[in-house]
Amino acid sequence: MELITEPPVLFLDEPTTGLDASTANAVLLLLKRLSRRGRTIIFSIHQPRYSIYKLFDSLTLLALGKVLYHGPAEQALHYFTSIGYQCEPFNNPADFFLDVINGDSTAVAASRGEQRTRDSVDTGGGGMAEEEQGVDQSVVEALHQQYLSSSHYRDTRDVLKKVELSQRHEQGKPRRVNEVTYANGFFTQLYWVSKRSIKNLLRNPQASVAQVAVTVLLALIVGAIFFGATLDQQGIQNRVGSLFFITTNQCFSSVSAIELFIKDKKLFVHQYTSGYYRVSAYFFALLIGDLLPMRTAPGIIFSCICYWMIGYQAAAGRFFFFMLTLVLVSYAATAMALAISAGMDVVAIANLLITICFVFMLVSTERGWRGRGGAH
Repeated sequence: MELITEPPVLFLDEPTTGLDASTANAVLLLLKRLSRRGRTIIFSIHQPRYSIYKLFDSLTLLALGKVLYHGPAEQALHYFTSIGYQCEPFNNPADFFLDVINGDSTAVAASRGEQRTRDSVDTGGGGMAEEEQGVDQSVVEALHQQYLSSSHYRDTRDVLKKVELSQRHEQGKPRRVNEVTYANGFFTQLYWVSKRSIKNLLRNPQASVAQVAVTVLLALIVGAIFFGATLDQQGIQNRVGSLFFITTNQCFSSVSAIELFIKDKKLFVHQYTSGYYRVSAYFFALLIGDLLPMRTAPGIIFSCICYWMIGYQAAAGRFFFFMLTLVLVSYAATAMALAISAGMDVVAIANLLITICFVFMLVSTERGWRGRGGAH
């Protein structure tokens, strides 16, 4: 996921944890190829095998909060040999370094006096534990002091001084405000996020199928209730009532759009701040994955069923105008639901607010229609 933004510096915390040796080696080979393209990759790793260790460019060994070695990985064995720790033949250098740091290597025994260590081991369990704890701390302190007096430390210190001086010179210069940068353009982001939205819809077809099924059922019910409305006074009242019911149905059927923002809000915030895609790309992709299958198609199906059953004007232009109006009503209700859900974290509260808004709109609409009826 982090590689999508093409970061110049990549931090990884034990990327091979839980992997077998072959897969871990494949992961490190991929990271090696990325480093050759100009990326800086810094990671911690647990018990690497020799084929993985050979891929390291720089090696840092830490113990008890102290640096015991920092420098080229290929020079680490030579450095430890120069301070009196000889790696055994056919031993993995990574395992050798850990043994030295922990104080349980034969190299440590040789440097501290092999015979004295054997005598302490033979004395008993308690004495052995105390001796090992003392050796552990003393070895770490000795390795740290030897590193401070080594050429590797002096080279690192000189580089850090140059960096510090350059930062001091840049302190007086005006700095540009940090902005979120993107590895790809808007249309590339829109394509991939839209593809993800459509895949999520296809992998969870229950919602879309239920939406279409309910739309067909309600359209048949409305058409059956107001079937064959006449053009007399009672028929006109039936037509007005059918239009009111159709509008109400389109509004409340759009309440399902509330969960679109809420369920993915944490994921969106993380990916946006990481520079994966723009807000506009995510928003339009969300509309593509929701408006077309979940709002447009049900509106068209509802129009095709109830329009002809109720007996509205049998003209193609009137029918398509009715269909367009119905779809736009659904879009407006969906937009209101998205606007309310964008500021909420709980679906229940957002549902309550959007329902209250729709109820006030319905009451005002009904009063308006009654007022027109009384005026006539």
